[in-house]
Amino acid sequence: MKEKDNNRSWFSRHKKLVIIGSTVIAVSAAVAAYLLLKPGNATVKLLEIPKPELPLPEVSSIENKTVDNLDSIIQKVIDVESYLRNLPKGQKTSPAKVTESIKMGINLPQGKTIVDGYSYCKYVA
Repeated sequence: MKEKDNNRSWFSRHKKLVIIGSTVIAVSAAVAAYLLLKPGNATVKLLEIPKPELPLPEVSSIENKTVDNLDSIIQKVIDVESYLRNLPKGQKTSPAKVTESIKMGINLPQGKTIVDGYSYCKYVA
């Protein structure tokens, strides 16, 4: 009998156990996946905590602040000089920007354009 068993492969000797074991593992995995992914487990209910009521300040303690002079709220004027910008792929420099760069004495590389200078103000609220 031992000679017969040695000629057979491990799988053929344990075929029933392999089939039963793999079936048990597959069914267990399917049940676990169903229990974890069923719609009832997808939502988490949070406890409703009442918000504390904060006391409102009295009307007399609130000051109305108005600005009489518009210049007083300007914090800083920022000047940005003209600069070169990369163009997106497939776009070309406009002829107007090419002539502008020639007048400025700038050799404009391909794929770039000139952005005109501008100014902006930072305001304090």
